[in-house]
Amino acid sequence: LRPQYTVFPEDPKGFSLDEQYYLGTSGLLVKPVTAPGVTETMIYLAEAQPYYDYFTSKVYRGKRSGTNVTVPSALHELPVLIRGGSIVPTRERPRRSSSLMKRDPFTLRIALDASESATGELYLDDGDSYDYQKGDLVWRKFTASKHGKSGLRITSEDYAALKEGKEVADGVEVVPFGQPGQFKKSIGEVRVEKVIVLGLKSKPAKVSIGGVEIEWHFAPGVAAKSGAEGGVASVLTIRDPAVKIVEDWSIEVTL
Repeated sequence: LRPQYTVFPEDPKGFSLDEQYYLGTSGLLVKPVTAPGVTETMIYLAEAQPYYDYFTSKVYRGKRSGTNVTVPSALHELPVLIRGGSIVPTRERPRRSSSLMKRDPFTLRIALDASESATGELYLDDGDSYDYQKGDLVWRKFTASKHGKSGLRITSEDYAALKEGKEVADGVEVVPFGQPGQFKKSIGEVRVEKVIVLGLKSKPAKVSIGGVEIEWHFAPGVAAKSGAEGGVASVLTIRDPAVKIVEDWSIEVTL
């Protein structure tokens, strides 16, 4: 958990906030509700970026000087926002334990920021041994960035290779990379089953991988860059793009 002041150490307005927090570097901002009978609550946004309700995709706008926004928080509603500029990987099939999710597919939820870009990471290892120190791990970097005049490119890269094996595992100066270990081989067929992009400015003309068009659906709504207050973000859903979580790939969105 990261308190507000650790994410925005130069913003004194956040120093006293202890009722909201970020989940690591995921971009998820959570505001637990602890009082009875509450139906809405305030969340402080410290930057001029869009934040998206995790469950409804409603857009909340922050300000450079900081601002409070009101979000629903009835008994069945959990205040969770996705910070614009984040890519959140999730496994969304209910299981009795996390170990049973080992070969479940992933969903990537991309929340575009005001510059129409986003980044995120996914780290996996076997959870049992110290083989990650020998390089038997999966660490992916996801990026969504402008492509061409108005398009978007979504990529997956080997983050351990990008870092040349440095700063990968605590206590290990350089971790071997580039050669798949037993764990990486065991999840080699795990795929990305869905990619969701929040805040696109218009309906795509096509979505493709390597020039081959793939299935997608677009729901119009508020764009990340528009500056419009309130409303639900536009949602692009790319269904089963047939890419593996352990491999490099690139999805092109042409607007």
